[in-house]
Amino acid sequence: MIQYHLIRKRDVNVPAVGPSGRITSYIGAFNFYKNSQAMLEEGYTKYKTKTFKVPEFARWYIVINTPELIEEVRCASEEKLSLSEAGKEYLSTEFTMGRLFTESNYHVAILRSQLTRNIGVLLSDLIDEIDLGFREYVGINKGRNKDYMDLAVRFTTDVIRATCKIRMFPDFLKPFVGKLVTSLPTLTRQTEKHLRPIIEHRLRLVDEYGSDYPEKPNDMLSWLIDVAEGEQRSVYGLTQRLLSVNFSAIHTSSMSFTHALFHLAASPGYAEPMREEVKREIAAGGWTNDSLKRMYKVDSFLRESQRYSSIESFTMQRKAMTNHTLSDGTFLPKGSVVVSNAYAIHRLGSSYDNANEFKPFRFSDANKESANVVPNKQLATISNDYLVFGHGRQACPGRFFAASVLKAMMAYVIINYDVKLPEEANGVRPSDIGYGPTIIPNNEAHYGDSTGLDKLGPLMISLGCHGRLIRFLDINDYNPNVLATAAVAVALTVLQYLNARKRDVNVPSVGPSGRISSYFGALKYFTDSRAMLEEGYHKYQTKTFKVPEFARWTIVVNTPELIDEVRRAPETVLSFNAATNEDMSTEHILGPAMAMNHYHTGVVRSQLTRNIGALFGNVKEEIDLAFDEYIGHPDDWTSRPVLDTMMKVVCRASNRLFIGLPLCRDPDYMDLNIQFTVYASAASNLMRRFPRFMRGLVGKLLTRVPESMRRADRHLRPIIEERLRQFDEYGKDWSDKPNDLLTWLIEDAPEDLRNLSDLTQRVLAMNFAAIHTSSMSFSQALFQLATHPECIGPMREEAERIINAEGWSKASMQKLFRIDSFLRESQRYYGISYLSMSRLVLQNYTLSDGTFLPKGSYVACNATSVHRNDSNYSNANEFKAFRFSELREKSAEESVKNQMVSTSNEYLTFGHGMHACPGRFFAANELKAMMAYVVLNYDVKLPPEANGIRPRSLEFGPIVIPNQTAHVLFRRRKD
Repeated sequence: MIQYHLIRKRDVNVPAVGPSGRITSYIGAFNFYKNSQAMLEEGYTKYKTKTFKVPEFARWYIVINTPELIEEVRCASEEKLSLSEAGKEYLSTEFTMGRLFTESNYHVAILRSQLTRNIGVLLSDLIDEIDLGFREYVGINKGRNKDYMDLAVRFTTDVIRATCKIRMFPDFLKPFVGKLVTSLPTLTRQTEKHLRPIIEHRLRLVDEYGSDYPEKPNDMLSWLIDVAEGEQRSVYGLTQRLLSVNFSAIHTSSMSFTHALFHLAASPGYAEPMREEVKREIAAGGWTNDSLKRMYKVDSFLRESQRYSSIESFTMQRKAMTNHTLSDGTFLPKGSVVVSNAYAIHRLGSSYDNANEFKPFRFSDANKESANVVPNKQLATISNDYLVFGHGRQACPGRFFAASVLKAMMAYVIINYDVKLPEEANGVRPSDIGYGPTIIPNNEAHYGDSTGLDKLGPLMISLGCHGRLIRFLDINDYNPNVLATAAVAVALTVLQYLNARKRDVNVPSVGPSGRISSYFGALKYFTDSRAMLEEGYHKYQTKTFKVPEFARWTIVVNTPELIDEVRRAPETVLSFNAATNEDMSTEHILGPAMAMNHYHTGVVRSQLTRNIGALFGNVKEEIDLAFDEYIGHPDDWTSRPVLDTMMKVVCRASNRLFIGLPLCRDPDYMDLNIQFTVYASAASNLMRRFPRFMRGLVGKLLTRVPESMRRADRHLRPIIEERLRQFDEYGKDWSDKPNDLLTWLIEDAPEDLRNLSDLTQRVLAMNFAAIHTSSMSFSQALFQLATHPECIGPMREEAERIINAEGWSKASMQKLFRIDSFLRESQRYYGISYLSMSRLVLQNYTLSDGTFLPKGSYVACNATSVHRNDSNYSNANEFKAFRFSELREKSAEESVKNQMVSTSNEYLTFGHGMHACPGRFFAANELKAMMAYVVLNYDVKLPPEANGIRPRSLEFGPIVIPNQTAHVLFRRRKD
């Protein structure tokens, strides 16, 4: 809030459109967000020869109108007025496209040179792709790598969505928000899987033969490799760069072409003159770049569409790198951003006759009147009064390529289709949607035609156009009234934070305890919680202590006596469910019903656990197939990303029991559940930083959970509706009734919760619980196995002996003492949380040691310190793979006490007592089956670059996440 006020306070000696006070200007910012074009038009009309300013949430934009000032900004050096710095700030590139992209713009020169020079050479390839794309989505499926295509589009939508969110926050919050609202790391890793073999092959050829070798591909990747150096020339760096170039192409071209199609559909009479021209030029010269250049009407139609329906209301953004004064006396303080008023210049300026009228052949008519083509009337050319691509040396370097692609696409549409608006449009072009300066084509509009061109949406994804790209800003997610509420809530947030610090908890704190200074402790706890918990454990070993989080104090208990007391306390006093709802923001992520009614816990504890033996064969089959698909059986060492791969295996195996065949193998359904796990974790982590009254708002603004719910509905609706119909028709028993989690949920659901929405939410919730915990636990275990490959032999010997004698069954899994021990020790040493047994205090309560817990406070057990205490485990800070199997071999009592699923005051991975994880029996059998499969089929080790060092985990407060990018090497076992 302080930074917002400092930005508002910055002296900019120009008049404002709308209120200009440090507080009232936020009202103007909301108005600009909803109706930027009207404000820019007002400023142009009111201050035509002057500059003015408009407010955004975290800055003022200084807007210039005149050709003279546009020319001055165009000519200013990058050291004074920087396009690259303005672009980084506008797109939050550090968080949306990554560090390597932010550090270097070397690809810009490639777009300007190699790409532009090769348009003519590569045009036939582009025409082929356009033809195949249209044929595929109009009904002739020619195929292309849809997964890679989808990743490129998802990256584009994620960048735009994240950019819009991050821009609403001040600079000091952007790194935190950026980590939580983007999927960049995940999407980059997924794309890397497609590109790695291609990039590695190209790099090997260049290293072996130099930059020129026989049959060297003439494409963007080759050009990037030719120029990239150092870290930029790595597989990851080149993958990230290709995604970023994809973003530039898809984002701009898709929206521009969609605007143009709306104009064509609204006035289909314009098609015939263009059709005559296209047929004539293609007949004379074929599909060549020269032919496209002579399609003046097509060129004019697209240029006029861009002038009339531009994708941005202003262009030529520049960030002042030093204090700078324009020739009209406007002072630009360092850090301010200046823009040109493109919308008003295009629609109100004197350069265009009847500027507010869409005249498709405005520019081709001008060319006709001249003996030669007028240079500034072509699609790709720029001037002070045509600013779609910017202007000057910083103008869009890819505009020549974009112009050729757009003209080829329009030419293809014109000669193959008739296009019109659907009847319900009544001849009115779909209205655009404005979000600040960004203008989006209507995201729900369709076309009508005799050949089914209303299917154009999916096609535009492959060509970089329309489709889901336009879904990146959902009107419900960005309601300006919600944003207004958010701004007002900032002040209330500060007050509630301070009040949370004020709550009296009569225990010592680790770190500063002042109402303000404790925030420094909260920051340290967020980045190094284990050190603070260890400090508290050793300093206050027999007492409780507290650690600061951003929105609360957490009271930590250490001793077995207090752990037992917390375990035994009634739910009405120390509530596990309320703490879970608080930590997971269940009400805002999964809905109020999930927060209020936990009947699914009973289903997991009873039906799921009872059926492990009966359904073990199905789960084992899915584990086999999943490992075979995602790792295979390579004879040579093969690298695989551990966490990504294990999430897929766990998702598939778990859903075989949750929802059955064939949905458990559906790639999109699997991707949905994995993404939901990531989104829900990020959303809950984010919402915990905010006070309770803001969490619903934050959930709507900054999470992608609603999108996951809609996607899940598409997969689950037909299955759930059919099951409900059968229950209504036949009761609880009928022939071929599926024996899976969905059936058990329907059987146990209260009547008011036996509906599509609630059952969908609970299936997603079960997936989250299974994928989140089991994939992280197994990934940590795999890292341990790769770090200690000497453990493979004893586990392999045990698994072969028992499974050869008894087969794959729940009973045989129970006899795998060494695998059980390895997994239990991995969980002790690398648990998924440093805290356990969290409870929210519902009534004032005093522990037996005198610690007073006020209502609303939060208490948890110090699991990491308990697990690393030498009084509980010999050499507790040493990983001993068979620690527990050696104990189990001593006696039957020790065997029960030290198996993986057993809990105690000294082993808190699954919690302890009546609220211990109800799904741990299924999880243990699943994880043991997975580990048995690994040791029986693979040799495993760390890659050479790891130098024998286990990949470091990530910490977010008490949450511990396995390294998300680390790989492990697999090969078919050799012994």
